[in-house]
Amino acid sequence: MPLAIEILLVIVGILLLTLALIGSGISRRLMTIPRMHKWPRMVIAVLGVVMIVGGGWLLMTSNEKDGPSYADLKDHIPSTLTSWMTCEKHSEAPEGAVEAKCTSSDGAQTVYYSLFPDVNSMQAFYAKSVTLEELTESECSSMEDFQTGGKYSYGNDEYPVLGDAACQVGTDESLWMTYTDRRFDIVVEANHAKREDVSGFNDWLSDTRPVGSANSTPATPTQTAAQQ
Repeated sequence: MPLAIEILLVIVGILLLTLALIGSGISRRLMTIPRMHKWPRMVIAVLGVVMIVGGGWLLMTSNEKDGPSYADLKDHIPSTLTSWMTCEKHSEAPEGAVEAKCTSSDGAQTVYYSLFPDVNSMQAFYAKSVTLEELTESECSSMEDFQTGGKYSYGNDEYPVLGDAACQVGTDESLWMTYTDRRFDIVVEANHAKREDVSGFNDWLSDTRPVGSANSTPATPTQTAAQQ
């Protein structure tokens, strides 16, 4: 709903309340306005309150409605993943974001996709999620890299930096790769329970890459991973 309509609801509600008060005879100076009967006055007052409360609520929630939607996020989840993993909206999404959780039938592999409203909120969540300051520069190609906790930036010939990535071992000794995609403001968190299969895990990660317009240009966050 456009912002102008929300404001209009509040204004009309105030006018109705004012009319109800004047109609009650509260203002003796406005003798040209006849005193209303009780029931019409109460109806007008109730309508005024409803419009003020409703308009105020719409104003407060307008920011949430303007944020990313699950439908937007679903468009970025690759079919190579959804063809064999079950993806559902995840209720425990990061603040301001919408999240999907994809799981394999045996539960050995899990992928979280979090779509943020902008690149800065995406980058802030990524840095906090992986505890970026504790990671070291790494290619994340060996078990040692995962155990130590590694980080790197990735890109292609056209865009040297498409996002940042971090590899870690979870508390249950499973493998985790968390990476950002600056083209779509998405954080991907991929988990593999087979701790010994680092090579297979990295091969599988290519299937988790978000999809979208090939013309999408990666944004540059105000606070980059290197500055954290």
